[in-house]
Amino acid sequence: MKTLSTVLMVANLWGFPGWRVPAEFVGMWEGSGHEIVSWSEEDSIFFSLEIHEDGTVTGHVGDAVLENGVLKTNGWFVQLLGNPKYIIGGDLNGAIVEKEGIFRKKLRWLLLDYINGQFEGGFHTSGTFTHPWAGNNHWKKHMRMTGVDVKLFRKH
Repeated sequence: MKTLSTVLMVANLWGFPGWRVPAEFVGMWEGSGHEIVSWSEEDSIFFSLEIHEDGTVTGHVGDAVLENGVLKTNGWFVQLLGNPKYIIGGDLNGAIVEKEGIFRKKLRWLLLDYINGQFEGGFHTSGTFTHPWAGNNHWKKHMRMTGVDVKLFRKH
């Protein structure tokens, strides 16, 4: 598994140099994605993001503030494997699900395609993969939060 991860990380470095954020991406975007983890009471995460001309991204992921966010193209090899074209990543400040005390340090990947004027994709936060016998409280504290069916719409 480490070898595959290393190959994908290196391949992702071969993105598209000189890429510029398309004008239609710049602005406020809101929407949600469906959590696919069994250990959270929430079934969706809300996103409120602002994409800036320079590719930086600010806003909220769940209840957490997105800091040092950046939009870039996913590496060509990763796209060749069927992954979305765009990726947003950054640091998370605060609880992603405040009422459950679920904190994550990073939005690892918000993987998106731009389809018919909206973004669609999935997400992963920082965290670990864990053993199935670890217990629900351990999962909430440590396991990666993953979601699908993210849809972001331009906010006017």
